[in-house]
Amino acid sequence: MILGCFGRVHGIKGFITVHSYTHPKETILDYHQWYINLTDCWEPIATSCRQLTSKNILVKIDGYENREAGMLLTNRKIAVERHKLPTLPDNEFYWHELIGLEVLNQHQTKIGWVSDILATGSNDVLVVTN
Repeated sequence: MILGCFGRVHGIKGFITVHSYTHPKETILDYHQWYINLTDCWEPIATSCRQLTSKNILVKIDGYENREAGMLLTNRKIAVERHKLPTLPDNEFYWHELIGLEVLNQHQTKIGWVSDILATGSNDVLVVTN
């Protein structure tokens, strides 16, 4: 389950920013085992330091100890195991559970399927493709 991606390196000591897709954004730090797709498969990575600043989430990844090494992670997706996600209350769903679902109108006629979800700030918009 993809929960974010790495952004720019921060400073010279190997810190890298994290763009979290979770809400609130710092929830991504609750997951201790992250995975990254560096080759053809997802590989576990270990963080040696995690910091939440007023503007950013910063992490240091074991084995990526300097700025140049950290740059290799820029734009790489961060994933966790799906079963690690918290259980939701009844009638609440994660976005990934809605993608691909059939959409019906009030007459039960199929009008398409959910192809994407957009977070607009005031509400979430389901993109329906037919």
